[in-house]
Amino acid sequence: MRGMVMLFLPLGLAVFALAMWFVVRPALVRYFRYSLRQNRGRLSATGLAVLLVCVLLASVATNLIGIFAVFGAFLLGAVLSDQEELRRAARAKLHDLVTSFFVPVFFVTVRRLFKGSSWQRELDAHKLHLSEHAAPAAPAASAAPGHTGGAA
Repeated sequence: MRGMVMLFLPLGLAVFALAMWFVVRPALVRYFRYSLRQNRGRLSATGLAVLLVCVLLASVATNLIGIFAVFGAFLLGAVLSDQEELRRAARAKLHDLVTSFFVPVFFVTVRRLFKGSSWQRELDAHKLHLSEHAAPAAPAASAAPGHTGGAA
């Protein structure tokens, strides 16, 4: 059984990569050139939906093959990487969504991960330990007159 999986993985990856290059790429290039020309260089809502569905389908396909899902999205981006007008239009369309929604969600998630982590508990314990053992600062008025603070 394991031998079949080991054979299927590279074979599935090769078939997927060839299909992406020779089937998916030409169809998407043709579609996005037409769509961008019709919308004066802008990515329409339908064009964005097509792009995002393709990313998700490529991710599902690589997941079914047995590779991390992100590899499918990466390969789709790689086969479309020479489409400068599409990259520019997609970046312009997604910029507001990413900066106003996904970036704050990322930082809130990271904060929540660290808040309950052992790293945070260790840092809090270290701060408590330091505050308990910190010597209070001596008031300046308590120094003897004429004493400069050097060794006696």
